[in-house]
Amino acid sequence: MITIPLFDFPAFKIEIELDNIPYILSFQWNTMGEFWSLTFYDNNNILLLSGIKLVLNYELISDYHDLNLPSGELYIIDPTGNDSPIVYDDFLNSRLELIYVEESERDSV
Repeated sequence: MITIPLFDFPAFKIEIELDNIPYILSFQWNTMGEFWSLTFYDNNNILLLSGIKLVLNYELISDYHDLNLPSGELYIIDPTGNDSPIVYDDFLNSRLELIYVEESERDSV
């Protein structure tokens, strides 16, 4: 299991390897809708999937594996069990964790 870092900026990108494949993840705060979204790029900065809304305790990418996304599972969780909606400051106060469960670990979690 990998914890993906989150930052307190209205938009940011990180480079990360998931299941031994490099990806670029772009996060953006949507001011009008008041939600965070996630966009996946491959390591050549080619768009794979755009605008995944970050929803607490919901597997975010399993419906899109045919788009060359990682084969594991991606969740945003609150380790304290708080299930209130995600707000902008949740990245600042570290309330949330973005967790990637590798394909090899899926059945053991």
